[in-house]
Amino acid sequence: MFPTRGVTLIDQDIELTIPLDEHIDLSLPDAPLDADITDVTAAFGNGPDITRVVPFLQFGGEGAFNYTVAIDADRNHALEGMPDVPGEMLTFIAGAYSTTGRNLYSNLGTASLTANSVLVAGNGNINEWSQRDFLGSPLVIGMVFVAELPDGKRFGSDIMGVGADGSLRLRDRAPVT
Repeated sequence: MFPTRGVTLIDQDIELTIPLDEHIDLSLPDAPLDADITDVTAAFGNGPDITRVVPFLQFGGEGAFNYTVAIDADRNHALEGMPDVPGEMLTFIAGAYSTTGRNLYSNLGTASLTANSVLVAGNGNINEWSQRDFLGSPLVIGMVFVAELPDGKRFGSDIMGVGADGSLRLRDRAPVT
């Protein structure tokens, strides 16, 4: 139902026996966010308006494994389901990004979120979300979906897939309807 882009491993088993039940609070105190998100009247410009953290579990010469990502319009992230390993086995890639101006893929129509759901329904933007590359994969997969919430804060999540009806499947669950 939701095609995804990336590497497909066939007949490959990866067995991880590391507990993934730790909670890590991570802060990017110097992230240059465009507007102070606590001020709901602040206008967003073309500068960074979200932060993103991608943690990797390091296996030395065997490579690294990425299994989660945190995106928010805030400088603080709570990473859930992290491995209980020594710190030198973890690498974090983080930064502040802009979702406005020329980095904006689409802002047509509306998006409907449902609390605790990873699905996003759209009205007026389905054609944008359903555009495909020459291999037939939706162009929006791997991009970041960002929506302004009723309280003026923002919610962001990676786009993992596009349904036949044009709905998006996100990595994270929406906090509100």
